[in-house]
Amino acid sequence: MNTDEVEDSTTATKQDPPTVRTWALKIGFWDIAALVSLAAAIAQLVDFAATKKGSSLGASVVMVGAGIAVGIAVYFWRVRELQAPGGRRTRRDLILALSSAFAALAFTALAVILVFRAVAEGASLASPPPPGPTSSSAVANSSVPPSNSPTSSASTSSPPEIPATTTTTPAQPPKPTTPPPSPPATAAKAVFFEPSPSNPPTITHGTNVRVSGSVSGLNGHTLWILTRPDAGEGFYMIQNAAHMYEDGSWSFEDKEVGDASDVNSNIRYIAFQADENCARVLSGVDTFTKSMPDGCKDIGSTSVRVR
Repeated sequence: MNTDEVEDSTTATKQDPPTVRTWALKIGFWDIAALVSLAAAIAQLVDFAATKKGSSLGASVVMVGAGIAVGIAVYFWRVRELQAPGGRRTRRDLILALSSAFAALAFTALAVILVFRAVAEGASLASPPPPGPTSSSAVANSSVPPSNSPTSSASTSSPPEIPATTTTTPAQPPKPTTPPPSPPATAAKAVFFEPSPSNPPTITHGTNVRVSGSVSGLNGHTLWILTRPDAGEGFYMIQNAAHMYEDGSWSFEDKEVGDASDVNSNIRYIAFQADENCARVLSGVDTFTKSMPDGCKDIGSTSVRVR
């Protein structure tokens, strides 16, 4: 064996066994960064899946594809860089190449996730919030009238006022005004003073008799006084009898009361309240009427005894 072969074998012997320092130097920054990036990427992916924020499914596929492409490129670059002398690839070089590719993949995934999340969060801040129920603080603030200064109008925007709906009540026709009810009319009543109803006098036939009394409650009607003897039928007119047209007192003298046919009988003086029909009929009676017409009401009486 010549000296060159010894030197080559010595050189190969020195290169073959890797030391801890060699592994540390060859792994170096890429592999440490790969572990850190892996943890960060896993945390971002978990948060991304939990909150559903950021990119859509298509963006996620693009992100993974880009990471794989970069990882494959770095893998071949590292294999080529760490290629053993003579074109041989050792297992160690393959592991280093894979770790470098994994680091590139982790870095790419982390960067793409951060970019898409930043874009999504910026879009969500720029877009107006969806309409929802108005909170109590918003309702309280909307009751405060806005300031007229341009600064306040530019900084605060109040929701548009909803015009209040007015319900129109159909006009009702005016109710007819009815006069207050008049007090009930007092019943007509005639009271005889003479002859006394409680102690009827006894007279001789053909004697004059004083007739007096008062009336109340005529209510626009008239008072008529007639006599009715028990000995005969019907009613007799008194020639000089007073006809009352309003409440008040009367007094007159009835001349030559009774005749021989009335002896031992009574003659009654009857006061009638006469309405328009009754007064009209009685005005046409001369001396005697067999019955009183309609509208004549008996409101009081007295009598005398003839002997």
